This record gives sequence, C-alpha cells and structure tokens, in this order.
Amino acid sequence: MHNVVVPPAAMSAARARERLARGDRLENAYDGDVLVGCSTVRPAVDGVVTVIARVLPEFRRREL
Repeated sequence: MHNVVVPPAAMSAARARERLARGDRLENAYDGDVLVGCSTVRPAVDGVVTVIARVLPEFRRREL
C-alpha cells in the first residue's frame, strides 16, 4: 500500500519487516472492501507517539 500512496519512497518487503520488528504498527485502511489508505504508528519515544496516515489521492478531501 505504501508504494501506491508514496511511490518515490517505495518500501521493500525487508524494510516493512524491519519496521514491524522495531514495533511499528502498519495497517491498511478500507471503506468496506475498497482500499483507501494506510497508517503507521510508531512506538513512543520520550512519551511521544508518531502516527502517519496516508490516503490514496482519489479518496482525499471527501466529506464523510
């Protein structure tokens, strides 16, 4: 999914495994059965958690 949303920053399977091993939580986001984006949640460092959300271009700026 990451490679679809952020093509210039293509992630290899090995890099994804490395992120999972260090505790990053990688998830895909769906609207029903349709893939709309993904997220990464990184473990806390000094009490700060990092959350990165990516949305496919065709699903951005839509009202709920």
